[in-house]
Amino acid sequence: MPVVSWLRAAGLAVVLLAALALPMSAALKLCGKGGCKARRKFCLKPRLNPAVAVAPVVAPVAGYYGVMLAPIYGKGLLPGTGGKLDFEALKPRMSPNEYLVAPEEAVPNFVDEAKRGVAKVYPVSRTELREAFFRAVNKQYAIQLYAQPTLRDEALDQYVFVHRTLYFRFPDVLNVRFVDCEGGVSVVLHSGSVYGYDDLGKNKARVETWLEALDEELSMLPKSADTAGASLVEGVEEPEALVVEAEEEEAEEMPAEAEVVKEEEEAPEEDVEEEAPEE
Repeated sequence: MPVVSWLRAAGLAVVLLAALALPMSAALKLCGKGGCKARRKFCLKPRLNPAVAVAPVVAPVAGYYGVMLAPIYGKGLLPGTGGKLDFEALKPRMSPNEYLVAPEEAVPNFVDEAKRGVAKVYPVSRTELREAFFRAVNKQYAIQLYAQPTLRDEALDQYVFVHRTLYFRFPDVLNVRFVDCEGGVSVVLHSGSVYGYDDLGKNKARVETWLEALDEELSMLPKSADTAGASLVEGVEEPEALVVEAEEEEAEEMPAEAEVVKEEEEAPEEDVEEEAPEE
């Protein structure tokens, strides 16, 4: 179990013990300053504060979400807290709570096929791919503030996001890098849990969901933009085969147009020659 999981369990245990100690101490406290005295005929029952009464239920829940909702800055101070990954040296964890999608030649040390998928090659420019990815990510968050990268490296074109599960708010750290490859550009996307051991397939599902959203954003790009993006990536303004074919079509059309013009020019001269004898 990671160190963070032990710290979380210890913190919750302390909060739970403190919450149980409050109502117990209140119940033992008798009415009056010195408690019930023998000379009094009766003694009022102790009154519990409503806040103290619900503390055993509220305190553990508040402590749990206090840990889960703590900001994850990705500094990597403790094992498993994420941060900007070094994809060149990244190796699979012993736990199954991560998933990676990347081109086949990228991330060479990540050799666990069960936690790895092959990324697509997109015939667009890197800028178009990055902007489409950010638009897709924004749609995954209800609050746009949380859709912003917590860390970014413009030189590597790599960005870090933090995403949490819907109800229990488990934080997962996602690293994405946009890379050039043969035939276009691609994406390296890794999702890993901060807490726990088994993620029940949540990281794989999230990576696939984000990539499906990316495909949807790219499908809405204008057709001309796709062509322009492919030209920028491949470095070819127009395929040579299309140029040769267009020149051949123009060469075939030119003789036909010349014959039509010649017939139109000869037609009036014949009419003049036929009308001359009548005069």
